[in-house]
Amino acid sequence: MPVHIKIEKFDAESSKTSLLDEVISTDVEMFGLDRAITTIALKPGKYHVELETTKETDLPAEVETFLLITGRPKERALRDHK
Repeated sequence: MPVHIKIEKFDAESSKTSLLDEVISTDVEMFGLDRAITTIALKPGKYHVELETTKETDLPAEVETFLLITGRPKERALRDHK
């Protein structure tokens, strides 16, 4: 199932900077498989994440789908030039 994902960072002036805006295919061959849709390095701050499916799923109604956003802490914060 293709999903449209947008990630925006809130700047100090309450404006937003787009970090990701694309349609990503999440099709898999088998059920019960958890997998990453995308990975992006983020600096400390406030973000807006929007995700929507772009077509109806062929999965049976009793099959649950979900989105989980996780973080992986780094030993140090990312610098502005990275």
